[in-house]
Amino acid sequence: MERTWQRRAILAGIAASMAIAPPAGIAAEPSVLVYDVTSSGSPALPLLEIDAKARVRVREVPGQIPEVRGQLTEYSLAAILRVLVEDIGVLTIDDTRIEAEIRATDAARGSVPSIADGGVTRLVLDVPKGRNVIELHATALKAGIYPDIDDLQRLRQAETYLLELVGRLRAR
Repeated sequence: MERTWQRRAILAGIAASMAIAPPAGIAAEPSVLVYDVTSSGSPALPLLEIDAKARVRVREVPGQIPEVRGQLTEYSLAAILRVLVEDIGVLTIDDTRIEAEIRATDAARGSVPSIADGGVTRLVLDVPKGRNVIELHATALKAGIYPDIDDLQRLRQAETYLLELVGRLRAR
């Protein structure tokens, strides 16, 4: 419970410290963090992208929510990365291992749940400590069905954290 409040406080500080609409050019620097949940009708741009200079872009929802561009402080970027790398352990999440554990669990149960809906979660984290690219279909649904798969639960935790960050950045 204490970690949740700490993370929310960090998110609030990040959103409050962001300068809106910095110079264009987020694609000019390598991305440190790319997060998206895609479906067949999703736009090409990721939902959230943060580059190496702490510039952030949150994709628009056409006709509903405008694109957000801003500049995070170095402290804010470090806080986000600390939560993802140290607290959640995103660099050690393995989507292949998640799928293998799901298959093993289904075999042990003797049934395979039908999961037709749900977007594909894509999370790319590229930091000095390492790089990880994770892609998984229906993360939220699977996290509810398979509560004992640690990598899946940590991926869902990262996804929830990033969605809350997106919400706070859009609320600025």
